[in-house]
Amino acid sequence: MLILSKDLSAPGGVVHFVSFLMEHLPANIEAEHLPIGRRTEGGTAIDNVVFPLVNSVSLVRKLAKNRFDCVHLNPSFNISSLLRDGLFLLVLRILRFRNVVVYFHGWSDDDARRIQRSPILLFVFKALFGRACKTLVLAARFKKSLVDMGVPSGRVQVTSTMFDGRTFRGLSAKGHNSTKELIFMSRFVREKGVYELLDGFVGVARKYPEAHLTLLGDGPERAGMEQRVAELELEGRVSFAGYLRGSEKAQLLLDADLFVFPTYYGEGCPVVLLEAMAAGLPVVTHAAGGIPDLFTDGEHGILLDSVTPELIQQAVEKLLADERLQSEIGERNRKYAWERFEAGTVTREMEQAYRHAAERC
Repeated sequence: MLILSKDLSAPGGVVHFVSFLMEHLPANIEAEHLPIGRRTEGGTAIDNVVFPLVNSVSLVRKLAKNRFDCVHLNPSFNISSLLRDGLFLLVLRILRFRNVVVYFHGWSDDDARRIQRSPILLFVFKALFGRACKTLVLAARFKKSLVDMGVPSGRVQVTSTMFDGRTFRGLSAKGHNSTKELIFMSRFVREKGVYELLDGFVGVARKYPEAHLTLLGDGPERAGMEQRVAELELEGRVSFAGYLRGSEKAQLLLDADLFVFPTYYGEGCPVVLLEAMAAGLPVVTHAAGGIPDLFTDGEHGILLDSVTPELIQQAVEKLLADERLQSEIGERNRKYAWERFEAGTVTREMEQAYRHAAERC
């Protein structure tokens, strides 16, 4: 196996997925990783052209040096990612390498509509991405969109991301505490609902003096979020914990009372959501991307109709006001996540996709 993604030391859900996958694949599958793209954010327009070309040369060298049975690409469904991975697929097609798995981790409905409306873009998309042996998506509606674009239905499979259960090994919750601990965990970008969350938390903090919000992660909105905290006079009620990995992150989740993730980003199946559920947390989130495929309103927490400070406040207060409901949802989420989304289970599904691509294409 040759798996392409960002450098495995970089933050992000795709990197987590690839890391977990490579660590859990059985011994009879040898996986090699090819890092692509920039390790840090930013860069110029020239960088956006140069890096895919450099990565394509690295891909050719890898294929010339080793005989791989399958190549696994990890794009998101947005124009920039499609252009980059489309170049890789073009290289593979020129080399007559057909055993390819494409895994779409994120999804832009706007870009999907743009491709569907353009005969030229649609032709190019089908010529490159439509030839993959297996295409994996994170929601049934994403599969329908690909089929509508002409990708054969039998080649498209709905799957899920995963969390690494080993990070929780040997850990336990702190037990009863008078503090009501809320957790947000993600890359700090506006579309994750970070500002709506802070604005909504003002009312929560007023009603629940013991409520505290911890923000895990980092990103381009960090400075703006710190400024908003100061403007709302929430110092002492909101903490920035930075970017955490492994058991340190798992312990914070286990010690929390509620996970709040009001994203309206082009999500697939967010790893952070699975990790929070695995820790036994009730969740407040929004029906973005593939979240409705794994999350049921009322059963796993509260699914927001839209992302506003008022709706976030109402949802959080509803759960904080009923400890028995919190406990019931939390235990349900824990069982659900460990049965369906733990890395060992999902990796077995990925193994079948690899074998299909290696043996039948």
